[in-house]
Amino acid sequence: MPFLNTKHFQEIRNIQTLNSLDESLRCAIQYHGESRIYDGVPIQILEITLFKQEGWLAIPVSDSDFLTQTFQQSLYEALISHKFLNLYVLLLGSQSFVGYSGSSSLDSLYELRHEMSPYYSVLFTGVPEPNFVIVSIESEYYVVAGKASFIHQVFGNNLQAYFWEFQEFAVSEGSVRQKKHLSWLCHQLKHEYEKAKVGAEFYVTPLLTDIAAILNGTNELT
Repeated sequence: MPFLNTKHFQEIRNIQTLNSLDESLRCAIQYHGESRIYDGVPIQILEITLFKQEGWLAIPVSDSDFLTQTFQQSLYEALISHKFLNLYVLLLGSQSFVGYSGSSSLDSLYELRHEMSPYYSVLFTGVPEPNFVIVSIESEYYVVAGKASFIHQVFGNNLQAYFWEFQEFAVSEGSVRQKKHLSWLCHQLKHEYEKAKVGAEFYVTPLLTDIAAILNGTNELT
């Protein structure tokens, strides 16, 4: 039985294909996690790292901005314009390795944001190296990274506006540690990512120790 109930994305069951996609993704994204008990319930917490790629830009996007029809239309048009017609999604940190494939369409993007966005997931295309990545952090925020031409078509002339909106989102988050990390992420992607050396690391999520502290209610800065 598929992990998710999807119509426009099909579960990838071939282990060799899944391993190939995972290997392709790892030049741009790496992740590792730990299992923790929170309020008596076992959960998986993840630390996700984005690596600088040649000619790439990276933009953080709040959930409310990502889900607008305007943004989804721009994303779809950019996918078609760049001939990124075959999409892949990997669910990060699931108990079993889960991946899906689908074609670029407004319907598939709609399904993606409703069925898969509640999870740690990454949407991408391109093998052996990804052409872009969209990392979803449990329906809270996203990071969109790819070649400058792709990013500019998705975001138009509104890059600075999206950074400003994300900073506003960052300061509205509940804990001190969350505010600190999201503000840091916004600053790093805005001012450092474009000029960074290929392979430089940028933490999309807080470090595992900080995530554990947030879950335990320890929000003071160290």
